[in-house]
Amino acid sequence: MRSARRQDGARRHLRAVRGEVRGLPVAAGLRPLRPAARGQRASGRHSGRPAQAHLRRDPRPGGLPAAGAVQAHEGRPAQYAGAAAIVCALFVLALNWGGYAGAVWLAWGPGFVLLTLFVSCFLVQSPRALVHGIMCKRYGGQVSGIGLGLLYYVMPALYCDWGEIIWIADKTRRRWAIFSGIYYQLLIWACGMIGWGLTTPGSEANAIWLSVSFGAGMGLLLFGANPLVQMDGYLLLVSFVEVPRLRERSLAILGSWCTRRPLPEILTRRERRWFLLYGSLTFIYAFAHLGVVLGMFWNQLTPLYEGAGAMVTIFAAFYLAHKPIASGLARLPPLRRLFARNTGWRGWVARLTLAGALVAAGFIRVDYETGGEFRLLPSHRAEVRSDIESMVEQVLVREGQWVEAGQPIATLSVRSHQRDLETARGELEKAQAELRLAKQGARPEEIGRVLAAVKKAETSAAWSQPRAERYTRMYQDGLISQNDYEIALRQRDMDAARLRGSLADLNLAESGPRREQIQALEARIRGLKALADNYATDVERTTLVSPIAGRVVTPRVEGIRGTYLTPGLRDRVMEIEDARTLHADIEVNEEEIAGVRPGAPVRLAAWTDPGAPFDGRVLSIAPVAAPTASAATVATVTEDSADVATLRIPGLPYRFVRVLSEVPNPDGRLKTEMTGYAKIPTGKRPLWDVLYRPIARWLRVKVWYLIP
Repeated sequence: MRSARRQDGARRHLRAVRGEVRGLPVAAGLRPLRPAARGQRASGRHSGRPAQAHLRRDPRPGGLPAAGAVQAHEGRPAQYAGAAAIVCALFVLALNWGGYAGAVWLAWGPGFVLLTLFVSCFLVQSPRALVHGIMCKRYGGQVSGIGLGLLYYVMPALYCDWGEIIWIADKTRRRWAIFSGIYYQLLIWACGMIGWGLTTPGSEANAIWLSVSFGAGMGLLLFGANPLVQMDGYLLLVSFVEVPRLRERSLAILGSWCTRRPLPEILTRRERRWFLLYGSLTFIYAFAHLGVVLGMFWNQLTPLYEGAGAMVTIFAAFYLAHKPIASGLARLPPLRRLFARNTGWRGWVARLTLAGALVAAGFIRVDYETGGEFRLLPSHRAEVRSDIESMVEQVLVREGQWVEAGQPIATLSVRSHQRDLETARGELEKAQAELRLAKQGARPEEIGRVLAAVKKAETSAAWSQPRAERYTRMYQDGLISQNDYEIALRQRDMDAARLRGSLADLNLAESGPRREQIQALEARIRGLKALADNYATDVERTTLVSPIAGRVVTPRVEGIRGTYLTPGLRDRVMEIEDARTLHADIEVNEEEIAGVRPGAPVRLAAWTDPGAPFDGRVLSIAPVAAPTASAATVATVTEDSADVATLRIPGLPYRFVRVLSEVPNPDGRLKTEMTGYAKIPTGKRPLWDVLYRPIARWLRVKVWYLIP
């Protein structure tokens, strides 16, 4: 048995060596010469000036007109100009990396992807194939065919069979011919970057240049210059390491090594390590690329087109992986026996049984769950604010500290408020004293003094009145002068006025204060008392207390010391929340909300610890769907303090309904503002309904109005 294995290994080694010899570029010299015409000297493929010779005698595509364009670019000035354009594009990208990434993010969508694919097909893929063919002809290779085909069976594109480029004997020319496609794609990317940098952001021209640069650049990084993909980068790698069929051999060796089968060829330990490394990288990149493409299909098409988008994603997955899936299934012995042609009636029975089992499995009832992204919120949250104008004098707590309701957490400066309080209290005491004085009325001493004044005024009036009468008769008789007569009259009038004033003062002293005066004093006292109470409350409010029992969540709360607080402008001191019980705000798609009921159990998994899910219960369901779910945002692009463009950023492509659930958190493992995904069971449904529910829903809603 060992000898048979050795012979089998030797035969595989000889076949591998024979394949390597056939694949080496030097084997071009072993190919048979074409018969020379009569009268001509027989020559090899690469004798003389091969490019010019083939252009003269070969009527197939890739002749003089196209070759002349490439040859014109072979001059030094054109090469320098192309290199300068690439360097300039690199500078544009380096200086505007953030703006470029933001523009791609804003423009990303199905329309931008389709535009990028269209531009990549007609400006990158088709001309690059022609460039390869022209360079192959220039350096002595043959172009066996050129025509129009379908890229990925969908998009029309030019193809050029330049496979004989590997038979160019000169290594330098062969590598330059292979690199010509990368160089052309770099030039297209450079033109797109420069055009994007020179056009106005948000314009149609800017969007087209953005798609050109993005399509050419990403195509170059992911495919063209990538040595893990069978394109230009891979051919350059094979040309440098001189290992033919590197990809096929590496994957075959990796598969044999993983399945513990004998290697398909004899290798040294060093060669085996390098083949395994390249095969592993190729395999990982292929699966990662497949996952990214399918993820893009799902994220872009399913939210917008729902069931149709899901169908397109499924078909794309089968299309991208149909070859390995079909080949893997075909190698399974049960399937080979099941679908063999010579099985007879037993084979048909087995096939019908399998089909019936699949149909029956579709009616198995399974638990169906809906859900969506969630955000954890505290059950109680309070912001401690200051409603007085003052400076923070002392902070009594720190971040993360647990505080009880009513516990002092900070103190404010009390000097100005204490001064205002003392002033208001002094004015109040003064007004109260004036009120008491007014209510008590005049004192007996004051009344006695007024009575004495009245008596004195009566005595003077009693003397001056008869005297004035005597002077009047004497003046009429001509016994006195007119001056003496007038003096007597004046004295009478003055004494009478003094008597009336004394009597009025006596009435005022005996009657007491007026009611209006008392009311005015009382109103003033009430105002001063309210002002004093307000100042007293301000003094009390200089000590801030916690309104709830919870934990201080304001970061670096100690740094607020010395901050001047102004109500309405800067009055927030800290935030306290009680996270012993959390509320999970779940965004459930409106299509799935019908099966959600209050009280239903909820299973949540946070991004911080997805391996330890936690349970909750639905508390309430929002009465309306989110009104801004499908709204769009308008953003203005500014440059040098001037508005240069307006962009319309689409919002969420679907509406969601907020579902609030309660989650116990006794150990404090969960933190507020954590996010994750929640599942809410909605009952049992058949398996086929679970698998095809998006498609069936789309058909029922979108096609329903067409049904009569």
